[in-house]
Amino acid sequence: MQGSNRLIELTDSLEAFVIPKIFLISKEQHEFVLTRQFLRSCTSIGANAREAKMAQSRRDYISKLSISRAECFESFVWLKNLHLAKLISDDERSLVFDILTQIHKILNRSITTSKQRLICTSRPH
Repeated sequence: MQGSNRLIELTDSLEAFVIPKIFLISKEQHEFVLTRQFLRSCTSIGANAREAKMAQSRRDYISKLSISRAECFESFVWLKNLHLAKLISDDERSLVFDILTQIHKILNRSITTSKQRLICTSRPH
């Protein structure tokens, strides 16, 4: 459960930085394609992590966390593209990269552990 709480804290931190930053870029620089994709992928990480907490089964939990992990991968790509387009600074890129890396590690551990538990519980005794 501690990993789950930390995951939610990290996704909240990610969203708290990304949402206002993306709105500012959109307003000041009139860039909507990269920013919209980045916003969507970043907020989807947290939404699916929260849904996973309400999963109906271990398989459902794994599925929702796997979606979060895929969105995390996608967020890394959009982050790189925003940085290449000079829409975010080196410091902003580093900050978001670090948060995404921590999220990715938690998701990987949670998915791996859940899959191992699923295998153990499905074996006949």
